[in-house]
Parts: sequence; C-alpha cells; structure tokens
Amino acid sequence: MPTTPSGSLRRAIASTGARWSLLLLGMMLAAIVFGPVIRPVDPNALDLANAAAPPSVAHPLGTDESGRDVMARLLYGGRVSLAVGLASVVCSLMVGISLGTVAGTHRGTVDAVVMRFTDAMLSIPTIFLVIAALTFLGASTVGLIAAIGATSWMGLARLVRGEMLSLREQPFVEASRALGAPEARVAWRHVLPHVVPSIVITATLGVGTAILTESALSFLGLGVQPPAASWGNMLSGAQNYLASTPRLALFPGLSIVATVVAINVLGDAMRDALEPSGASPR
Repeated sequence: MPTTPSGSLRRAIASTGARWSLLLLGMMLAAIVFGPVIRPVDPNALDLANAAAPPSVAHPLGTDESGRDVMARLLYGGRVSLAVGLASVVCSLMVGISLGTVAGTHRGTVDAVVMRFTDAMLSIPTIFLVIAALTFLGASTVGLIAAIGATSWMGLARLVRGEMLSLREQPFVEASRALGAPEARVAWRHVLPHVVPSIVITATLGVGTAILTESALSFLGLGVQPPAASWGNMLSGAQNYLASTPRLALFPGLSIVATVVAINVLGDAMRDALEPSGASPR
C-alpha cells in the first residue's frame, strides 16, 4: 500500500533538521502573528528627522531610510510575504491537482491536450510568466498571489498525473471499478488520497519558492507596493544604503534566507520520509 500521510509526517518530524526547521518557523510565525503586540508601532509612520537611525531603546532594530521603525516593518512585512507564499501555493494546488487528475483519469485526447499545455507553460521562464500575468492583474498583493499561483502549478499537475497513472492499475482501484464506481469517483475518492503525501511535499517546497518569487518581484517594484512593507521591497529600499547602512538589507535578507531554508529542509525531510531509507531519522 502507498505510504500514508500520517506515517510520512511522523517519520519526517523524527528528523533533527525538520525539528529545528519547525521550531524556527513556529517562532517566526508567532512573532509575525503577534507583531502588533510585540511592536505596537505603525510600520508606515515617517520620521525623517530620525532617518537611518541606529538601534536604540526606542527602535530596537533602528529606522530605515525614511525614519520608519525597522522591527515593525520586518514583522508586518513577514506577514505579507508569508501570506503571499501560502495563498499562492493554495491557488497552484487547486489548478495543478485539478488538471493533473483530469489528465490522469481521461486518457487519449484530453490527457494529450492538458500535458502539451503544461509542457508549453514549463518551457517559458516562470519570472516572465509572472511579470506577464501582473501586467493584466495589477501590481497588488491580490494580483501577486493570483499571478504566482497561476504560473506555478505545472510541476504539480505532472506529478499528480504520473502518480495517478501508476496507481490506477492497483488491485484496490480495479476492485472499485468492478463494483461499478464511476471513473470520477474512483479518481477523487480512491486514487487521489494516496497522492496526498507527494502533494504535501511539493506544496511545502512551493511555499519557499513563492516567497522568493514575491521577494524578487517586490525588489523589482512589481510586487507589494510601498508604503506597505514586504521583505522584498524592504531590500529594494535598502539597496542605495548598502555602503552606509548595511543593516537595512541585513534584517529582511536574513529573514528571507532563514524562512526559505527552514521550509526547504522541512520539505526535504518529508520527501526522504517517503523513501524506504527515510524510516531512520537522520
């Protein structure tokens, strides 16, 4: 029988790297969620008289080039960056799972059309697809989520299709068909649940990729627009002050790196847990 999601999750958490990643992500998530309590300061409040001020009691991480509190913007920006990453992955899951299931269930013309469209999308660099989508959707948080989600489903669709093709000939699937279950019911109720572990792993790794994409687009001025904060546009604002005030880029840069690395380590641990060798924690 295919590996169950709960069994894979237990083996993944047994990994030391996964435990540290979960701890780090949990601490960052708690800080971001309770940011208004931890740092009850308006992240967009300007104080040009204190621009680029060093860390102090009033401003633990100092102020940025416009006198805004760096700690408050870091916490608020993390909320935006993580929200974009999670929401865009949810969008890509809906598209990828649906198209992958359709292609894996309906052989022949339907499968060929869906897969050729997927291959065509994969042949175009993702960043160009996202930028093209943003020209129609607009450079806003909602537009960014839709653009990233609509251009990152292809790998998942191929994964779901491949898993369904390998499972559709299993005895329990043949038994469902023999009992008269419609093909759609067999796919959604009997085959797709066994693909969940692979979907969870892909989605976990996809969050890190989405955060990097959001950060890159915001850095280029195509993502979250000022004065709203995100880690990407905080880096963009700091690029002219790297020589004089490098800490303005240090804090958002470390936040992006720490979050993405922790997510990727967790995803790798879950991927290893699906393999026979994953039974022994590293």
